[in-house]
Amino acid sequence: MPYYEYECRDCGQFELRRPLSESAQAAPCPVCSKEAVRKLSAPYVAGSVGSSARQPGPPSGGCGSGACGHKH
Repeated sequence: MPYYEYECRDCGQFELRRPLSESAQAAPCPVCSKEAVRKLSAPYVAGSVGSSARQPGPPSGGCGSGACGHKH
């Protein structure tokens, strides 16, 4: 079962492990028991920005740095 992030207006963020079928439903805050809404968060992708694993591909820097290979 995956973990989802929720936010209580009074107590802040928390994670909750629940089935995908219940992920969009409001969840009770573990501190005050008030209804909390699910926050949308970016999924973890191995080798993404911020990861220590270097993935093969073009040099970093992108367009504008001269590393992209395009003629500007």
